[in-house]
This record gives sequence, structure tokens and C-alpha cells, in this order.
Amino acid sequence: MELLNVGALPRPEDLGNLKRLADFGAPNIMGDYTVTLRWIERYSKEQEADLPSKSLQAARDFCEEIYSDLSRVEMFDQLAHVDAAHHAAQIADAFRNNREFALAHLRPQVAHDRIEAASMAQDIATLWRSAEKLHENAKALEKHAEELVTKAEIASGATATSTIAHFYSDQATTHGLAARRALLVMITLAVTLALVGIALFWVLPATDWKWAGMPDSSNEAEVWSEFARQLLAKVFILGSLSFGVAFASKIYRTNSHLQAVYEQKAKALQTFKLLVDAAGDDAKELVLAELVRAVFTSADTGVLDKATEHTIVDSAAGMAAILSRSPRPS
Repeated sequence: MELLNVGALPRPEDLGNLKRLADFGAPNIMGDYTVTLRWIERYSKEQEADLPSKSLQAARDFCEEIYSDLSRVEMFDQLAHVDAAHHAAQIADAFRNNREFALAHLRPQVAHDRIEAASMAQDIATLWRSAEKLHENAKALEKHAEELVTKAEIASGATATSTIAHFYSDQATTHGLAARRALLVMITLAVTLALVGIALFWVLPATDWKWAGMPDSSNEAEVWSEFARQLLAKVFILGSLSFGVAFASKIYRTNSHLQAVYEQKAKALQTFKLLVDAAGDDAKELVLAELVRAVFTSADTGVLDKATEHTIVDSAAGMAAILSRSPRPS
């Protein structure tokens, strides 16, 4: 049951004289009556027990004043021929006062409006908490993104290290196989040299004239001449075999040395992370510089003159500083 007789109050659009009053210098009279009527309707929907008795009586008296003002609006056609502008201004003042009274006395008693205000405040607080949570999530995502970038950099470094270490391991295997082959050739040539030497100097000596095709009665000059030719041929054969043994030995020593060098480089790359993690902050740059030196220093192959070789290790300190430098924030 409504507390006030709201049904007796006409709607703004049903009062044609309100529009006429707007033409006589009261442009806001329609809006004032609309606001007043809206708060009277909301007030009348409250429970009587929830309202102060003085407030309810004041609201009822207020409605009686509105009825009186509405009667003046209906009589405006009769009063317009006397002093229309004056009467329009008086009615506009009355409707403006009615609006102020509705906002000042009726609106605060409407629980629904207080609930809307409290709900709006609660919504604002909820939105604020959501904004703070989103801000925290954004910071967490930023931190996670930085961690992902760091992990990606570590993974790319590990991949590059693994690739180079695998290359050095393959090189060590290749040189090891070449060294074993050279050792086999060297042993074969050494055995051949020994057998040929035995055959030439003991099985077929230079004084065996029957083998040389010379008669025993030949003169001494021819004998020494034939002896020199046979000796020269034997020396040439043995010298060639000896050169082959020496050359195979050099190949063996070179490849064995390179095998050890590449194995060292591969091991250095495979263990550098453990060494860097174990070293303190002050020693990391030194460990990294030694790693660069161990990995990129050229090996003495015995083919090139080491004094003329220049590699990245010549600037190992600068290279280590670059590698140990922290990435700049983007």
C-alpha cells in the first residue's frame, strides 16, 4: 500500500499548461515537476514503520501543497489575460521549491537510494581491488617474462655451447682415427725398413759377386764401381723407407696432439657452467676469460708458424667482459 496518494498526481505529459508556462519564462518547470514526482513515488513505496512520523506527516502536507500548485497550473488560462508572466514566475518558483524539498527531505528517507549508493560504493571498492589485483598480476607477468627471457638466453647459450662442444668432440674423434692410421703405417714402414735392411746387407751383401753378375777375376776398379752402385741403391731404398717412417711419425704425433687439444676444448665447454656457478662473483670474469682462452686459442699443428697466427684469444679480456656484461633493459 502506498503511503502517499501518488495516483492523484498527474503525469507531466498530461499537463498541457506546463508547456505553456515554459513559454512564459519558466523553461525548467517541466523538469522540476518530473524530479519531484519521481521522489514522491519512491517515498510512497517505503514501509511506514521505517519512516519517522514527522517525515511522513511532512510528506503528506507536501503533497497537499503540490495539489494546490497544480490547481494554479490548471487555472493559468484564466489568469493569463491579467499578468501571465507574473503568474508564470510565481508558479515556477513554487515548483522549484517543491523540487528542493523533495531532494532535501524525501530522498534521504528512501532506502532504495541509500542501498544504491552503498552498492555503488561497494562496486567501486571491488573495482579498486580488481585493479590492484590486475596490477599485481601485471607485475608478476613482467617478472615471469623476464625469467623466460633469462631462461631463453641460458638455453640459447647452452645450445651454442653444446653445438661447439659436439664439433670439437667430432674433431677429436677424427684426429684420433687419423693418429691410429698413421701409427699403423709407421709400424708397417718400420718393419719393412728392418726387413729390407736385413735383406740388403745380410741376405744379399754387396760382395756377393755372383748376385752382382761380376766374375772374380774382374779388375779392382770395376769391382769398386759396382760396389758403389749397389750401395747407393741400397741407401736410397732404406732412405726412402726411413723418410716414410719419419713422415708417418710426424702425422701420428700431430693428430695425437690435436686429438688431445680438441678433447680439452670439448671438456672445457661441457664443464664451464659448473665452473662459473661454483666461482664467486669476483672470479666469474676470470673463469670466463680462461674459458675463452681454452676454447679459442689456436693449437700448434706443426704446419703453421704459431708466431704468425692471430685468433680471438688475443682479445680474450675484452671478449670476457662482453660475455659477462648484463643485458640492458629494453
